[in-house]
Amino acid sequence: MRDFLPAALLAAVGLCVLTIATITPVTDEPAVIFFSSDLSQTERVTRAVELGGTIVSVPTTGRTVFVTFGDFPSFQQINDFGVIAILNAVGASGCAGQRV
Repeated sequence: MRDFLPAALLAAVGLCVLTIATITPVTDEPAVIFFSSDLSQTERVTRAVELGGTIVSVPTTGRTVFVTFGDFPSFQQINDFGVIAILNAVGASGCAGQRV
């Protein structure tokens, strides 16, 4: 039993590190931006471009926009534009292999 807690902690930390490494966005690769739900599709696209992103795809439903960034915006800019999260699109799709 005394070996269980360190092993469980190591597994949890390893899983967290792997998850962060998988979903952290990379420059010049597709990223998915999650916006708050009260924005229209046009507003989402406008804000993504104002953040410095190049539009890759705009789903007709949902709160997302797929973009690429040459340089990532600062945390303050992300917060000011109402972005909830920016994730690596390939890592965020997981095993489903959703095409961007």
